[in-house]
Amino acid sequence: MGDKVPKVVEAQRFVLRDASGTVRAELSAVEGEAGLVVLSPSGKFRAELTAVEDGAGLVIFGPRGEVRVAVGVDADGEPSLNLCDGDPASRAGLTRLTDGAWAVCLSGPGGQGRVMLTVEPDGAAAVYLNDQDRKARASLVVDSDGTPSLCLWDREGNPRTTMQLRRDGTPAFALYDKYGRPTWSRPRSTEHVTTPEKLRKGAPRSRAEELGQLTYDWWLHRKAKKG
Repeated sequence: MGDKVPKVVEAQRFVLRDASGTVRAELSAVEGEAGLVVLSPSGKFRAELTAVEDGAGLVIFGPRGEVRVAVGVDADGEPSLNLCDGDPASRAGLTRLTDGAWAVCLSGPGGQGRVMLTVEPDGAAAVYLNDQDRKARASLVVDSDGTPSLCLWDREGNPRTTMQLRRDGTPAFALYDKYGRPTWSRPRSTEHVTTPEKLRKGAPRSRAEELGQLTYDWWLHRKAKKG
């Protein structure tokens, strides 16, 4: 009897049904995509594991079939974790940016990144608060040398107010016009204050936009490509 049992079963698609005949799982490898789908007794998607040439992802769905958790690895091997509330966009995401920084993003309705927490490759840490257009409006940065600084930004993305505490304990404060020129500072020498040029390297709008794009989960991008 044992000799008649095949050791290998090959097919492009396997369907698993429960006692009532309802499809509960499907394993397939079609058109370059291999995946496992698990369904609820009512036929709604509850989990999907997929692997294609340009990445792999695991998605967990809510009771109504909406995406709630997505874990993915893209074509470059970069990982990401996204938590969703049923909206097509992620509401919380963890990923690595293209410049090597690790980042957490908390988004508002529609996926606009509103709060960003980053750790740079050199060890600097930062928190950015963005408006609904994903423009940075406030930032708190601790540089790799331990220097803390606070910056407030205008609607055009320009730093207007900076505060800093140097490593030697010297506090500094400065105000800037819309062109980035200091209009008032204490101490009077602006060498004690982080300049807008340096701040722009830490939190330009482009980084907020990049993180906002990356926090859309991998699974939804793949579905969009498939059309």
